Parts: sequence; C-alpha cells; structure tokens
Amino acid sequence: MEKRVSELVKVYRADDNRLQTYHFHNGYELIFIEEGSSEFIINQKAVQYQRNHLIFINQMEQHQMKPLSKKYIRYVMIFDPDFFDRFVHDQILCSIFKQRPENFKNGFEVPEPAAAYILQIVKTCVDEYDKKEQFSNMSVMSNTILLLIYLYRHFPSKFPSVKSNMAMAKATRIQNHIDQHFL
Repeated sequence: MEKRVSELVKVYRADDNRLQTYHFHNGYELIFIEEGSSEFIINQKAVQYQRNHLIFINQMEQHQMKPLSKKYIRYVMIFDPDFFDRFVHDQILCSIFKQRPENFKNGFEVPEPAAAYILQIVKTCVDEYDKKEQFSNMSVMSNTILLLIYLYRHFPSKFPSVKSNMAMAKATRIQNHIDQHFL
C-alpha cells in the first residue's frame, strides 16, 4: 500500500505547553526548541532540554514531553523511515536516528551562531511543508540533509561512531532489511 505524500513528512511549529502522554511515532522525530524548557522522558529516562536544544527520537523510542516553562516554542519534524532512507544514504548521518549505542544522548544544546543557522533551516522546512506545493517534501528533505551535514561537521561527537568493519556492515544490512520489511 503506497503512503500518501502527507504521511511521509510532517513539519510544524508548536507553541503550546500541554503535557504530552507517553507515545511513539512510526517515524524519526527531530525537535528544535526555540524558547522555553521541557522535560522529555525517552524510554523511561528523564532529561531536561531548553532553548537551542536539538532532540532526536527514533521510531522505536517511547517518549513523553512535559513543558517546564509557560512559553514553550519548538519545531517538530517527523519523517517516515522509508522516505528518510530514500534521501539519506550515508550511515554516519543516519546514525543520529538509528543503530545507536545504549548510552546515546538524544539531545544536545547548540551554541550560537550555530543555533541561529539551524533555526533558519527548520523555519525554511516549516514554510516549505506548509506550502504543500509540488516537490515540497523533497525540499524539506534536502534542507534536512543540509542540517544533518552541518551538524556532523560542527558536532561530530554527537553522531554515534560508525565503524567500517564487516560486522557493522552486516548489522546495517540487517537493520535496513528490518526497517524496509517489518516497520
């Protein structure tokens, strides 16, 4: 069954401060906090994030978000895993969402001026998504790739290391097979 285009990518700006219940998405989720702070519970681990934090959640991670400030503005991007994998082929860039070690930290603070640049990219993605014009999803994905490349170049330690040995290559093929056929 072919997915509708609107289900492949979802991008929006949220400014509510309601508690979200424990849930998960069948997609990769990227969140950038523009203002305020919140507590995220991801796989039963609580972590506080605030302004200029990026959070990465994969489709297998149950999570909950509890705003801690009255004003809480964030940008949310959710990608269908198959659609994401069609655009992002590099294992290192993909590692922010999958094949992560047990001690992986889901989020980190981005200092200025990098935070301003990231905010510009996510705002562009929201604008593109809201237009719903031809190739809007491709534009969102192209900007997402630019974002991931920028993050890797400036914060490589935030990406799980991907070793190019036979065992890792085999594990990657198995994970891709599972992603394509069972999720």
